Amino acid sequence: MSYEADILAEENPDVFGEAGSHAKVYSLCAAFGLAIAVGPAWTGFLYEETNWGITMLILVLLCLLGSIPVFLYTGGRQSKAIALEED
Repeated sequence: MSYEADILAEENPDVFGEAGSHAKVYSLCAAFGLAIAVGPAWTGFLYEETNWGITMLILVLLCLLGSIPVFLYTGGRQSKAIALEED
């Protein structure tokens, strides 16, 4: 991912700023690590305290809630990137 961050930073220097692409890669890796560590423990706790249906319902709601910022914050950049490519 660091290699791709270098390429993106070279192609679009105004988008990320100085070392911004590497900061985004680091935060993405940290988020994955946190999810791998906390996710199974939390779902195991939920399953032990409730049942499988409630656990899945909570995970579905969490995924839907998490998808809102993804759709809000990634749609604008894609349209801007397409506009930059056309210029």
